[in-house]
Amino acid sequence: MLSVICKLPWLLPLVLLVACQQPVNKTIRPTAQQQIKQLSALVAGAHYLQKNCQRMEVPDEEVLVKTALNLAVSRHWDISVPAYKLLEEQSQQRYQALVKENDAEKPLCTELNLLMVDFVNEAQRNIG
Repeated sequence: MLSVICKLPWLLPLVLLVACQQPVNKTIRPTAQQQIKQLSALVAGAHYLQKNCQRMEVPDEEVLVKTALNLAVSRHWDISVPAYKLLEEQSQQRYQALVKENDAEKPLCTELNLLMVDFVNEAQRNIG
């Protein structure tokens, strides 16, 4: 698992986003750029599961972005800042990098399935 994590530079923001949950009053708000990095990692990881791991139940990218924005709002992040206009583009770039780095590496699917389960479940609730 560690070897896979070392290969995935986008994974650290994802792990920090998921693992470091604290009450709102104790959370240090990341910069808009850090927020976009975290959210685009979620979208790219879920998109990778859908396209490269045959996870057909993962919603399309539009729903994934909507879910990421909902997550940002729930964390009291200001999604009206200009950086958020880059979320889709950043997500697509991260997805392309992920594909390039991990072409045909099936263990990545197992790792991503474990890491992305909560985000994918939330995205499924946002369909429609």
